[in-house]
Amino acid sequence: MKVKIRPLQMCDIPAALVVEKAAWPPPWPQDYVFAEEHLRSQIATFQEGILGAFIEGEVVGFVTTEIISSELLEQATTWDQITDRGFIRQTHNPKGDTMYGVNLSVHPKVARKGIAEQLLFAEGRLAIKKCLRRIVLGGRLPRYHRYADKMTVEEYIFASYPHSGKPLDPELYLYMKAGLKVVKVLPDYIPDPESLNYGVLLEWRNPFYGWTKYCKPLGRVFCVLVCL
Repeated sequence: MKVKIRPLQMCDIPAALVVEKAAWPPPWPQDYVFAEEHLRSQIATFQEGILGAFIEGEVVGFVTTEIISSELLEQATTWDQITDRGFIRQTHNPKGDTMYGVNLSVHPKVARKGIAEQLLFAEGRLAIKKCLRRIVLGGRLPRYHRYADKMTVEEYIFASYPHSGKPLDPELYLYMKAGLKVVKVLPDYIPDPESLNYGVLLEWRNPFYGWTKYCKPLGRVFCVLVCL
């Protein structure tokens, strides 16, 4: 199964919307499922960061990113505030130092085929190419509602299965496998019944950022070479 990763184009929107609706069925709040106007705005604002996964020409998943300033991340506390409610027009800042993961959607029929991981790694390559300091995103905790009467959200984040050592939460496990680390809990991050509205801030630091900071103007060339 060969997967091709490339930026989404306007003509890909109908197929991407099929993936989006399949990936986020109820009880996920349907007003937080991307509509055509969201994808059009994202592609028009930062097409390079709206990456789609294709199998035999069919969209099977996509990730939406934006570049933001560290100041925005310090000031904003909810997904709506950080992402311009998914439109990214007001929050994307090409001069920022942080790539923010707005959304990751994968069709359920390929959910166990590593598509999400490939999209995350492509996001990492783009952050290196752009010479950004880090990638940050707000992850869900979709199984926390099963454990909320037994442990606090902070305890849940660091809890693991005794035999495998894997985190209790599958989404946390996905991001930790990709190299992201937990930074802090985000109360009231996004309306999400399964996560009880909690999110968790996760971060991946670009290991090449120091080179680009101190070796400019060759830094950007170095980033491009690393990504080849």
